[in-house]
This record gives sequence, C-alpha cells and structure tokens, in this order.
Amino acid sequence: MNTLCLPRHLVGELGEFTPWQQLSEFLAEANPLMMWLPRETVEQAVDLVQPIPSGVFQDGSGNFLVLRRTRSHREDLSSRLSLVVGGHISSPDVEETFPSLENLLLLGLRREVFEELTVAIHTFYPLGLVIDHSSPAASRHLGFIYQVLADRDVKVIEPKEYSSVGRFLPLSHLQILADELDPWSSILLRKGLGPQG
Repeated sequence: MNTLCLPRHLVGELGEFTPWQQLSEFLAEANPLMMWLPRETVEQAVDLVQPIPSGVFQDGSGNFLVLRRTRSHREDLSSRLSLVVGGHISSPDVEETFPSLENLLLLGLRREVFEELTVAIHTFYPLGLVIDHSSPAASRHLGFIYQVLADRDVKVIEPKEYSSVGRFLPLSHLQILADELDPWSSILLRKGLGPQG
C-alpha cells in the first residue's frame, strides 16, 4: 500500500508548532509536490516526510481526551500518554482524482479516528502543525493537528495502538502529567493548547 509523502525541504525552518493560520503558504507549496510511495520506502527515506493527520479530542467542558499508548517499536511512544489520535494517509483514502493536501488530511483523519475509536464527533477545527525535531527519524512525521469536539463517551477499538481506557482531563491536570506524554502531545501542551482549546 502506498503512503502520502512530501519532500523534506518543504519543512524548511518550521518550528515545533505552527498555528494553522500560518500554514497557507506551506499547504500551497505542498499540493503539487505530493507523492504516493510504498510505506517501507518512505519510512527509510531521509529526503521525504509524511503528513500524519491527528485529532486532539475535547469535550463540551474543554477537557482533553488522554489515552495510554500500548507498547511500540518506537521508544518515544511506547506506553506514553497521548492527546493525539491519527495516522498515515494511504492511497485508499483518495476519493478524488487530484485532491488537495487539506482534503486528504481530513479524509485520513476521519478514517483513522473511526478505526481507533468509537466516538460521536461534533466538529473538526484545524489547530496547527507539530514537528518533533529531536531526531531525523522523529521529524519525518508531520503532525497536522485538528481539535475535535466530541462526546465524552469514547471507546478504544484498536488495542494495538491504545489501551482500552481513555479519560477526559482538564488542561491543569495535563500539566501535572507532562513528563508522561508522547513527544507530539508534549509539544502541543507547551505550544498549541490553552484556554482557547
């Protein structure tokens, strides 16, 4: 199966978190440069990056869904707490002949969310782009983050990714758990989340 990827040079000087309002130039440049390659190839390539649409879930009171990741081959993710649910964009996500990157992100996000969770979703809002610059391997995944307003009744249906129990917690509680968060969640807590959600 092929995975969506982009040339790494597009990332340029983007920091750990870029608000969505500042991504219009990046998205416009990315559209004509999108490629579909086998995932094994993309995971090994040093000159390619992979857009990963991901959701941060909030309930009507502004609390955030926190999930525990299961053991992973990636040490930085294994058994960590996570605020994000998402995954790669695969060629079956394509419903249009020439979709834009933004359309592909939404298609991929919807598929991933409903593969991983049983949840009633009210709205998706684009939040920003997260990049973990701690290593070349970590920075090959670009987290396109959406705020997802949802009901509190969430069930994990993909035990390979997350343990079966998730909890909604206030922002102040997340700050106490900061050392247990996976890298993207940690970046979001420091730079992308706040009272505005």
